[in-house]
Amino acid sequence: MAVKLVLTYYVYGNTVSVITFRVCRLIRESRMTISNTALDSQPLTPVVFHVLLAMEEGAKHGYAIMQHAEETSGLRMGPGTVYGAIQRMEDGGLVRESKEAAAGRRKVYEMTESGHEALRAEASRLDRLARLARELDLVPEADAL
Repeated sequence: MAVKLVLTYYVYGNTVSVITFRVCRLIRESRMTISNTALDSQPLTPVVFHVLLAMEEGAKHGYAIMQHAEETSGLRMGPGTVYGAIQRMEDGGLVRESKEAAAGRRKVYEMTESGHEALRAEASRLDRLARLARELDLVPEADAL
């Protein structure tokens, strides 16, 4: 199945075709394929991405997820944000309550196979965007940092 992607940006009525060219070149170079599920799926929210990222290392309770997100990205999430996201993710089949016994009142959650697939797909999407940003010189080179 061949997919043609055309992005056109208008700046005061003039078409900027260099962006279209670079995006098409990146897709061609990476030999990116798009499955039907990839077309149907939406990007993950930052909260859902960080919750899944925290669970990649294993089952965790909500407070441990909050700590992981703050340590790795500086993103501060409150309990309502984390547990609301976990509930929606549980309803969506991305995570489940772990059978592992939790200490005290804490519930421990683990990622399902669907959660792993969603995390991999989002990481791949973010990688493609980061490559595009580097290609467009929007991000300084690693040596310059």
